[in-house]
Amino acid sequence: AAANEGSERTDLDANRENDVNQKSDKGAKSRSKSIEPEKDKKNRRKQDEENNQSSSSYRISSRFACSFVFPDEIGSPYDSKLFEDKLGLIETLNDQLEDFTIGSVFNFLKRRWYRTLPNYFLILILNGIIAFCIGISVDDIGFYFFFLQNFSTTMRPFFTESWSLSVEEFAYLLMPFALFLSSLLGKPKNKSKRFILVLLCLIVFFIFNKVGYNFTTMNTSLNQWNLSLKAVVVYRIDAILTGMAFAWISFKYNEFWLQQKVNLLFVGVVLLLFMFVGVGLFGILIEKYPFFWNVLYLPITSVTFALFLPVLSQWETAVNWVLKPVTFISLISYSIYLLHYGIVLQLLKYFFDTDSFSMNQLHFFTICYLVITFFVSYWFYKYYEKPILKWRDRQGDN
Repeated sequence: AAANEGSERTDLDANRENDVNQKSDKGAKSRSKSIEPEKDKKNRRKQDEENNQSSSSYRISSRFACSFVFPDEIGSPYDSKLFEDKLGLIETLNDQLEDFTIGSVFNFLKRRWYRTLPNYFLILILNGIIAFCIGISVDDIGFYFFFLQNFSTTMRPFFTESWSLSVEEFAYLLMPFALFLSSLLGKPKNKSKRFILVLLCLIVFFIFNKVGYNFTTMNTSLNQWNLSLKAVVVYRIDAILTGMAFAWISFKYNEFWLQQKVNLLFVGVVLLLFMFVGVGLFGILIEKYPFFWNVLYLPITSVTFALFLPVLSQWETAVNWVLKPVTFISLISYSIYLLHYGIVLQLLKYFFDTDSFSMNQLHFFTICYLVITFFVSYWFYKYYEKPILKWRDRQGDN
């Protein structure tokens, strides 16, 4: 799961390096042909979009590894969506720093919302219809339309997988507007330093939110930790921001990023062993060490996975029998994320009493669940998500 956590958007680095090499080789000749035909620009944008989707496959593979088929709690403390690489986001925001206006903020958000919101709203409505049909009351479904279901309190057991999407959406909102507000203080002499300063201030702020939680909440069980801390927006935005910080390092200090990738990987492996094995081995339990779990555990986990990014961001090729299924899964990963639990798994468990199943029956049930999830997700991607993305790209070309 950890090896998959950081692999999204790795092709962005390769595309950027290729562009630099091509410009260097062409020299003066490239200046005379600096204006590409409009058709070539559209084709290149389309290819970049496909590459980005292909490189995001870690999202669902690590999700299946971390979020078990029969969960008793909301999600997993190692939910992959919170540790995804933010290279594309950083690249966009760095470009916008040249002319940072409220218009550039909304332009950035618009493309992300075209990607996430249509799918989310449709699946949310389907979840509401299913809940109504089986007699479950969802009085606060309106909060879900604004991603407020877990903003500062524990969310109810409805569409539970949406908790991490709320964290991501608020991070997408927070960082651009924080940069915009900082620009009102004056034009920065060094835009890159202004960027990382704002980012680090936000990370520190949200870590201190956890400190406040630790001293105001008697949290002595992992179940309560899982519900009231791990899955709450105001305590988790620093996870997304940590990914942004490491992406900034990859842009600003690319030579260090490449030269130290093995050393950083080693540190990441050591931390990973400590977080997954050492915590239990040394008896660092939440009952005895609530400060470690409430304040330190999640930020350290974010940094741990981020340390794998320098190596994973250079992993560019694979044999076809690996490349093709990975590419396929990456394309439908967002659909799987939205459909796999609240709709597919819960409906199956509603009609089949898995508590009475034997081990062999559970294995068969799991296989059927995976097949149905992939089939429904592919159908959803092909006939709903993909047409919307194509329409979005056409709008951008106009």
